[in-house]
Amino acid sequence: MGEPMDRSGRVFYAERTFDEAFPNVEDADVEDSETGTFDSQRSRAAPFSQNPEQPERHFHSIRHLGGGIRCSNPLCRRGGFEIDGVLLEMKQSGEIGREGSVSCRGDEGSPKGQRRGKRCGNKVRYKLTVKYKAV
Repeated sequence: MGEPMDRSGRVFYAERTFDEAFPNVEDADVEDSETGTFDSQRSRAAPFSQNPEQPERHFHSIRHLGGGIRCSNPLCRRGGFEIDGVLLEMKQSGEIGREGSVSCRGDEGSPKGQRRGKRCGNKVRYKLTVKYKAV
């Protein structure tokens, strides 16, 4: 995996808890599958799949995920998929479910960050389900 993005200025990050960012949300679950370039040490293809090109599906609680999904492209720098922004939009409109895709925000630049390269081409398809707290 490449170097993750700096999330310090985001909606939900290490210094701000899930409950502080989303006080009326009990939990939010995301099911995702990533497409693009992957680290050969951690293949995203399902081990018993008939189609090795079919990306593996993952299931996470955003409460424990930290609001972002790491990009699996080993050349990606400053990348990842921000799901907490989608959750914020859903909370504001009262949605309980949404499907969509998010592109990686990273690039394939130099490891020390001195040179930015071409954009990372990885994408993640997601299905986000929100459970709100009872009022």
